[in-house]
Amino acid sequence: MMVEEGRKKRVRSFVDAYNKLKYKRAVKILNQENTSIHKVSFDNNKLRKWTHDKRRVGRPRANWTEETIKEIWDIVKKNHTDLKYSTFDEDNERMTQLIKDFKATDENCYPPPPA
Repeated sequence: MMVEEGRKKRVRSFVDAYNKLKYKRAVKILNQENTSIHKVSFDNNKLRKWTHDKRRVGRPRANWTEETIKEIWDIVKKNHTDLKYSTFDEDNERMTQLIKDFKATDENCYPPPPA
């Protein structure tokens, strides 16, 4: 921790700051359902990635949607004891709504400081 002008300020690692911004962007895209970026990223208003058939040979798949949804779900299920051991199901309306309502804050995106 750094002490700056009488208050303590925690130094954030690049990875933690990047993940927080990634979660914010994913939730923002999820909640803007009629935009072109949502249509290109997600399939049929589900939390499933959209893939097109005419991908260039050798081009990697865009897996950021799947991985980010899994990471957000891991954070969300920590706060809900009934969902603690469940895997994400995109057909479950409650799970989908919990992810759409997710707010990326310092408490849930950054690991606690070392003791």
